[in-house]
Amino acid sequence: MKRKIKKNLWYRVPSIEHRASRNRATFTIEYAALIIVLVLALLAMQLYLKRSMFGRLRGVGDTFGQGKQYEPYLTTVTKGN
Repeated sequence: MKRKIKKNLWYRVPSIEHRASRNRATFTIEYAALIIVLVLALLAMQLYLKRSMFGRLRGVGDTFGQGKQYEPYLTTVTKGN
């Protein structure tokens, strides 16, 4: 038994439209993967960002109180004139 050889050699070459649609699909998948990676990175950094914001807030609050905390029975209030 001999195998038949196809005479048309262009049957495996994709058309221009097929290549363009394949490129668009590849770009879409790459952009989706990039967006997913960026979202995951922001979610992972959320804890660090939150800690840094609260640390900055505490530092600002400590400058107003000279590093002391309010104690209701030991703190005295003086009024001006």
